[in-house]
Amino acid sequence: PLSLAAQGGHAAIIRLLPPPLTGHSESSPNHTVAVIGLALHVAAVVPWVGGLVVVGWHALRRKDRLGVATARFSRLALWCFVTVGATGVANAVSRLPNPAELLTTGYGRLILVKFAAFCVLGWAGWLHRSRTLPAVAKGRMRAFARLATVEAAIMAAAVGVAVALSRTAPPAEEAVEDDVRALLGYDMPPPITPGRLASLWQFDLFWVAFVAVLGGCYAGALLRLRRRGDAWPIGRTVAWFCGLVTIVVVTLSGVGRYAPVLFSVHMAQHMTLSMLTPIFMVLGAPVTLALRALRPAAVKGDRGVREWLTLALHSRVARIVAHPLVATVIFVASTYALYFTGLFGTLMRSHLGHIGMSLHFLAVGALFFWVLIGVDPAPRRLPYVGRLLVLFVTMPFHAFFGIALMNAGEPIAPDWYNALRRPWGASLVSDLNTGGAIAWAFGEIPVFIVLLAIVFQWFAEDQRLARRGDRSADRARAAGTDDTELAEYNAYLAELDKLDKKGSARPGP
Repeated sequence: PLSLAAQGGHAAIIRLLPPPLTGHSESSPNHTVAVIGLALHVAAVVPWVGGLVVVGWHALRRKDRLGVATARFSRLALWCFVTVGATGVANAVSRLPNPAELLTTGYGRLILVKFAAFCVLGWAGWLHRSRTLPAVAKGRMRAFARLATVEAAIMAAAVGVAVALSRTAPPAEEAVEDDVRALLGYDMPPPITPGRLASLWQFDLFWVAFVAVLGGCYAGALLRLRRRGDAWPIGRTVAWFCGLVTIVVVTLSGVGRYAPVLFSVHMAQHMTLSMLTPIFMVLGAPVTLALRALRPAAVKGDRGVREWLTLALHSRVARIVAHPLVATVIFVASTYALYFTGLFGTLMRSHLGHIGMSLHFLAVGALFFWVLIGVDPAPRRLPYVGRLLVLFVTMPFHAFFGIALMNAGEPIAPDWYNALRRPWGASLVSDLNTGGAIAWAFGEIPVFIVLLAIVFQWFAEDQRLARRGDRSADRARAAGTDDTELAEYNAYLAELDKLDKKGSARPGP
């Protein structure tokens, strides 16, 4: 039942996302915060409310599993509580940049009422963790019924306020006469310089949350291993956080600000997210760390996070997608399909489309380099010679892609770039050719890093095999069955047999 409820919850979240992603938030001048903030807000509320309903069903129908259900809901509700609070603040700031409007407008007063209900729900959650969970574990079901009833009433009131808030117009903003600000969510940046690339940082709620979640989960797993007394290679930790740093640099710095404006900067962002960041992240071995840090399900035969992760690794989809040929085709073909069709221009017109494109770069690169140098378990493992072959076969396709852009005579996505009316810098075709040169030259960096990783992994595996052979020989020697002496004796018998066939005299032992 918990698995079916989770699947239904995922479907409900997907069905609820289109309105916040395509509604009036999309047209907000600060849509980078408004759209993502509202979408994450809704995505966190659904499992919070739905999870309480599922736990209530268990209280009525499956009292023997109520302890497990309430413990899981408590952990889920904590994450939902944090997400709802953070995104609620982000949404309020994007709608009411002036704090005084919280008291002077009806929209602001509704936000204060919703915040009060949110705080009461947080207090109820604390009571749930500190009192209800131990009581349910001892078999006192009425404790859960009392608190769940009160929490459901407060939650219903908060949802009602949220509905009223969604039907209330926020304070009128100044008319946005600049089409560029309407398209980008910010004013046209000044002419590009290295200093501005390094200094013009911007806040993007999605990427801040994305990096914070990945870094926080990895650090939490490390902390759990340390408390348990287990070791974890420092090189993997450094690699993982280096990957996160590259994401921050190309999405939140001036690179992220200029990427929608200049194709050349966008290509630098693309190359980093697809060919540099994934190398560091797969070398960080996040799946291996998760399998070691996560606890098995409390009930035998049940599926927790660890069990679902193991099931995904052994699934038919993983076997197909992680096949070297399939991963290579996806890695190469997706780039050509994106830029040599109208898809790139369509995605650039939406902040959500731009985020989806960047996530695609990251996911496809992670899949390809997982096959080549991944430390995590995989359905198939290529021999090291095969990995080198795949690497040298794949990289020329990226070189051809860069050369094609360098020689292009027509711009890509001209409608998007013409709508921006950039008043400075090179022409669209010249900037496109520069982007092609970046794509062509950037390929040398991942090839060098991957070659080093393959050579190092090859050498380390040979060392492990040698040490394993030495240990086997030591155990055999300790047991009185030295493999070396046995091999020498077999060679001596073979020599005797050879001499017998020739009719020669036998040598002495």
